[in-house]
Amino acid sequence: MNTTEISTELQHLKKQVAELRAELDDLGQHFAVENFDGGAKNVNLSCTALTLLNTENPNQIQGMLCGGPDGPELVLWGPDQKPRLTVRVDPAGVPSVELLDAAGRVAILLGRDSLGQTSVGVFDQGRPRAALKASDQCGIVSAVHNGGQTRATMVGMEDAGEIMLVNPDMKVAVKLSTRGQHGEGLITVNHSNGKAAVILASLPDHGCVLVNDRAGQMKYSLPSPKDI
Repeated sequence: MNTTEISTELQHLKKQVAELRAELDDLGQHFAVENFDGGAKNVNLSCTALTLLNTENPNQIQGMLCGGPDGPELVLWGPDQKPRLTVRVDPAGVPSVELLDAAGRVAILLGRDSLGQTSVGVFDQGRPRAALKASDQCGIVSAVHNGGQTRATMVGMEDAGEIMLVNPDMKVAVKLSTRGQHGEGLITVNHSNGKAAVILASLPDHGCVLVNDRAGQMKYSLPSPKDI
């Protein structure tokens, strides 16, 4: 190798070294090594996205972990390369978890509702079917219709429990409660306008039946009103 060739080769090597240094500087912005007593080390990685791949099929994406202005998000994919699970935290700090079906529709949603209550929603083919909600006052279990309208609700409170059945007009048709006059059981069957039609109650000394008109005014009772 003559002098000219050696000089050319050196220039080429210098260029490669400079490029490698630049690449290492870029990587150094994302990697950090912590040293601990006893010789243990910890490697920290800072990045905006991580892609999880199948070790036996590097072309198959199994998940992604991303960060950005909309908040962090973790997405796990099924073998068909479609999302099956998402975990998010929005810019306001509100977390949510979604389980998706094969068509990409929400099957289970964990998060908060429009009122800020912690909730769990269960769906069938993207249609709502049931919900769990919690607040500082009560816990609620609801069975709902396609559009999300409640058809049956169970409420648990500190001093009472209630079950309500709701008609298509969103009026309570039947209500079971422990909120009688002295904590006894109470069943109310309503007219279609939501007014009480029949009330069955347990009083301290006997049972009671009240029959009302459509305005909710009592027409008949057992025992008589003076004995209630």
